[in-house]
Amino acid sequence: TDSGCPELEDRIDGDRLNDRVREERTLDDRVESRESGHSREAAREKDIELLERMYSRSGRGAKRDSDKRDQPADTYDGAVAIIYHIDSEGRIYFSLEQKSETHSSSGKYALYGGTVRVGENHVAAAERELQEEDPGSYSIIMKALNDTRHKFTEVPEYIDGTPSRMSIWAAEIKDPSDWEKYKLTKTTEGYKTILSLEDTVAAIQKNNFAYPSQGRALLDFAYVLLNSTKSQQYRH
Repeated sequence: TDSGCPELEDRIDGDRLNDRVREERTLDDRVESRESGHSREAAREKDIELLERMYSRSGRGAKRDSDKRDQPADTYDGAVAIIYHIDSEGRIYFSLEQKSETHSSSGKYALYGGTVRVGENHVAAAERELQEEDPGSYSIIMKALNDTRHKFTEVPEYIDGTPSRMSIWAAEIKDPSDWEKYKLTKTTEGYKTILSLEDTVAAIQKNNFAYPSQGRALLDFAYVLLNSTKSQQYRH
């Protein structure tokens, strides 16, 4: 309709344009608010899922059998031991767990030990895991840990974005007769494998460790061991 007043027509057109812009902004705000709400809800659900994995049996290290569901849940922390022996000629041997066929890292090696449970300290976790995994040699291992009295390192890690730490103790089985007895006992998980220093280093270099951080720590330990006073007196 021609109002005969160009200025009024311009003002009406301007008002209509402003109304359209306001409607579009309102719609955009609604969409943005809905999307933001979805994002917050998704983030909340992700946090809940992470906490459930940390403090329920579905998380890392939930390797217990179904008949042990009454046991406390595992955390993301680890406590393991480097079990080794130096013979009379200075040759160094390490005892490693070779993962069984049913493990996701079948055939690869790992240090003995495992995950720390909720409310458990790392020392208690290491003792418990070593007893569970090698009950026949538990007293020999404990004697080695007490004789060595050396926490080699503590490795900080991130597992699924969650900070954790792995404590590693050195356990030298010094008595040759204890070492022979130790080699004969069977473990409850995987296969007890005795590797020379050379074979251990080769396995690490070939990424043949189930947990690479353990391999790196063991390599560092081997370097320290080779440069220790005790080893130097045997080297040719």
